[in-house]
This record gives sequence, C-alpha cells and structure tokens, in this order.
Amino acid sequence: MNPAVNRSPQSPQPKSPEKLVRPTRPEPEPIASTQASERQEAPPAPAPPPEQVAEEPKARQQPIPPPGEPMQYRAIGLVRGQYLPSAEQFTQGMLLADDETLIDSVLLGRVMSLVKNHIDLSQPHLWVVYPRTRKEDDKLHLQIVGVWEPETLDRDKADESSDSDRTEDGEEAIEDGYFSIRGEVVYQSPPDRQIVVKIRQSSRQQSEKAKFFKLHLQCSIGDKMLGRFWDFQVLRQDRDLVVREGKDIGFLPLKKKPKTAFSKRPVDRKPQLPRRDDRPPMPASPSERKPLPKPIKRQGL
Repeated sequence: MNPAVNRSPQSPQPKSPEKLVRPTRPEPEPIASTQASERQEAPPAPAPPPEQVAEEPKARQQPIPPPGEPMQYRAIGLVRGQYLPSAEQFTQGMLLADDETLIDSVLLGRVMSLVKNHIDLSQPHLWVVYPRTRKEDDKLHLQIVGVWEPETLDRDKADESSDSDRTEDGEEAIEDGYFSIRGEVVYQSPPDRQIVVKIRQSSRQQSEKAKFFKLHLQCSIGDKMLGRFWDFQVLRQDRDLVVREGKDIGFLPLKKKPKTAFSKRPVDRKPQLPRRDDRPPMPASPSERKPLPKPIKRQGL
C-alpha cells in the first residue's frame, strides 16, 4: 500500500525544526570615555591667591648668638670704631673707638679678604672682636674676627637689621661695647674689684690638647666666685671690661684621671723574706759566747 493514500488530507505535515537565535545584547555606552571627557572638560581648580601662601620666617642672624650649652666657654664682643693699620704690617694696628679710645688690635686671617674687598677703612664700623689681656702690661687687646653690617654686606637683610637689635631672650645683642664672657673664675680680689676668668679655646681637632687663656675683668657683684663657672654680661669702659651682671652656672664637673698600666698592678707593701737556704746565720746568744781570755802580765827580766 502506498503510504500516501492512507494519509488524510487534514493531517498536518511535520514542520522542520527552527533554529534558535540568541538575542544580541545592546553594547553598553562607553562610560569611561564619558567620564574621561567630563574630567577633561572640567575646569582646573583655581590657584590660591599669593596673599594666602604663608612663607616660613627666616632665622635672624646675630653677631653674638645665645650659648649652645650651659657651660660653654667664650669671650666675644662688639666695638664700633675705625681700624688703623700700622705702616709695617696691615694685620696689626689700632682700633680707634667712637669714644676716642685707642685699643691695640690685630686682624685674623678669616676677615682679611672681607676687609680688603668690601670695607672702607676710612669709616667706622661695628667690629666683632675676641678680647684678650696682654701678659706684659695687663692691658686690653682685641682680635678682630668680623664686621656686623648686614645692610652693607647683604642687601636682602637690610630690612631685618632694624628688628634684630635684641636677642630671643630680650637681651641687647647689638650694642657698642657689649661683651659676653663665659668661664671659670680662678682669681678674685674684692678690695680691688678684680677677677680673672679662665677661658678654654675651642680646639679644631679632638686629638688636640685644650688651650686656655685668662681675661681680667672688673667685678663687684659677689664675694664667693672662685672655682665656679659664670656667665658675665660685660661692657667696655675705656680700656677696661666691667661686669654689668653675671649668672652663677655652678661648679665644673670633675675630670676623671686616666688609668695607667702601673695603676692596675696590685701593690704589695709587705717586705719579701729571703728563703731559708739564703738566710744569714743568726748571732749566738750571750750564754753561748766563750769568755775572753784574761790578759797575762809579763814580769820584767
């Protein structure tokens, strides 16, 4: 039988299976590019005005700075005057102060180029000096180490020169004739109002032996000053250094004596006795001694 005859005309014919097509997702919009474009289009933040920018204050320089340690040795001062070099040598001469006082002075090597190239010696200047007392006649001698003229040597500091007349502690630092003397008092004469201060010079190398010098001052602020470290505020009067005020810092710390090779050996103070074989024979007792023979008188022939 033909299979096509038995099929009814109303029976549906089988359909071919349809292919499933996955729906395509819509591509997302480029968010990152949009954000980047927004960032690029955004205007930059305005810069703060120059008035709001705070500048750090510059540290004020001082010719005599505060001491760095409680027992810091030093002897430094200021003298306004005109330097008069001698005809024989430029580094040796006299300092003619504003009060018409002539003080024997020398120029140290560190200030030579400054004086020759930037300083007019025909005019008075405020000199930074180291005071010394000459051993020959106990007179004041000055070693010139610098010049304090920021308005001349540095134009940028000209405005600060008027405000730097006092230190941070309120003490006058830039004053003609002012000296800062710090050291140990090794001599005092209350009737004469004289003291001698021992000052240690700063050594350039640690292995170098410390050097000291003595400075004579006129002082009448105390009676018990010997052996103690003092901080003196001093003023120059003619050729004398007069103490205006002083602060007692205290006694200097004791120095430890260096140990030597001999100090490590124990000291035996007991005398060493000789050995028995080397001992000398003991003297005999009086009972064991033999009686001396009696002298015999000779009869005359």
